[in-house]
Amino acid sequence: MKKLITLFVVMLVSYQLSHAQSTPAVGSSYTTNVVTDVFPYQAGRKPKVDSTIHFKLNVNTKFQIVDIRTISGAINGYIITPWNFSDSARYHNKKISKADFYRTKYVKSDTSLAKLKLLQDSLKSLKATIAALDTQRKIDTLKVTQSNKAVADTSAAVKAKNQMLFNSLAYLNPNTAIAPVKKNDISTKNKVQSFTAKQSAVKAHLDNGNEPPEALKQQLIEAAKPLRFTNQGVNKSLANYQAAKANLDTVKQKAHADSVKLTRTKRKYENALASIKSLVNNNQGQSQPGLKFDKDAYRITKKQINDVLDTPENVNNQAAKLDNLAFLDSWANRWTFFLPATSFSENKVVPIYTRSDTFTWGFLSLPLKMRFGNSRGPFDFEQNLQFGITAGDKHQFAKTADVSINYLGGVSVVNVPLKDSTSTTAVSLSIGSMFQYGKFQIGLFGGVDLAGSKSAQFNYQGKPWIGIAIGVSLFGEGQTTATAAVPNQD
Repeated sequence: MKKLITLFVVMLVSYQLSHAQSTPAVGSSYTTNVVTDVFPYQAGRKPKVDSTIHFKLNVNTKFQIVDIRTISGAINGYIITPWNFSDSARYHNKKISKADFYRTKYVKSDTSLAKLKLLQDSLKSLKATIAALDTQRKIDTLKVTQSNKAVADTSAAVKAKNQMLFNSLAYLNPNTAIAPVKKNDISTKNKVQSFTAKQSAVKAHLDNGNEPPEALKQQLIEAAKPLRFTNQGVNKSLANYQAAKANLDTVKQKAHADSVKLTRTKRKYENALASIKSLVNNNQGQSQPGLKFDKDAYRITKKQINDVLDTPENVNNQAAKLDNLAFLDSWANRWTFFLPATSFSENKVVPIYTRSDTFTWGFLSLPLKMRFGNSRGPFDFEQNLQFGITAGDKHQFAKTADVSINYLGGVSVVNVPLKDSTSTTAVSLSIGSMFQYGKFQIGLFGGVDLAGSKSAQFNYQGKPWIGIAIGVSLFGEGQTTATAAVPNQD
């Protein structure tokens, strides 16, 4: 039994190696990862590639190989059929509508549907502008409120500092508090006399029990500003007042700027509202939803991507009539095109693996086992190269990479230790799951080992074990290369 299993494994390895493939398989599906040129293919008794006309496969365009062309036995290219285009597509992993993907800036303005689309785009743009301006208007209003409060708070602070400075100047003795003035400094002497005069006027009011007028108070403070005082209390009060006054000027300037900005934002907001009303009024009946878009308005032309127009060999060819278009679109459904072999060799396309459940088989290595303790043997880790065959269900995820979960059962031939320190071969039955990414597989398996006639000397006969699994050549559907056939997508 053990020899038969070993022989069977060797035969399967030989079969795998003899059936390795090195070219894309007919019937497989692929997708582009760069923009790729294709040429119309005319089928029939005398098939022909019309190389005078070209179109482009856009990024993420899916297609199926339906034929292979060869010249003198060498592969020259592939005949492909694009998948049916639908109203949605994926671009840079973002789902978008085909209308958005093929939007053109050169809309046919002579069709009513194109005019409708232009109107809808204008309305959408204006609504976005209004929403942004409304948000900005609320922000600007809050800023104006805050800046006005800052002006009020700073004005109160200036008033308080003003009163403190006035109090310190009203009963000040100019002869001792003002720094001495040189005899020839007529200008400073005049300033001191002006200050003294204002102070005398203030005292006259205060001595009579009256509060001096605000104008007189301010005149006393202004007269004190250019003088040098020896009294530190006066100097401190004067410095605090001047700092508060400068701060007031700053917050007033900011309040004015915020107010101007709010006014401008309000004006822009009102203008945008008026534009929407005018646009709707001037296009009554055309802004209703439910009408179909002009599909020609969403095709990118060769002119738009700076590609030159072709000179078709046969101007009556159906493809020649569409030569102004740059990319394949819904008009290309069920058409066939020629894709040069270099597009594969330069890695411009990648295979598509679709979500599926298929039978898979391959070879399994279990280098490490964990055996549970029992009445005949202790808990133990066993390093022992186990090699065998496994098969089961491969649950393929829908990706361009070969990513799958394999649910497998297998049989192997393995050496196991006996009580007398010798070893014997045993049949190992296993079941487990394996994660696969491309050619790499790793998983967890469990099973039992059966030593046959020497089972009495094997401490773990029929006892369960757990092992880390490393897959070898589990490439799916019996293939051994990355270009193996994958299931066709509906």
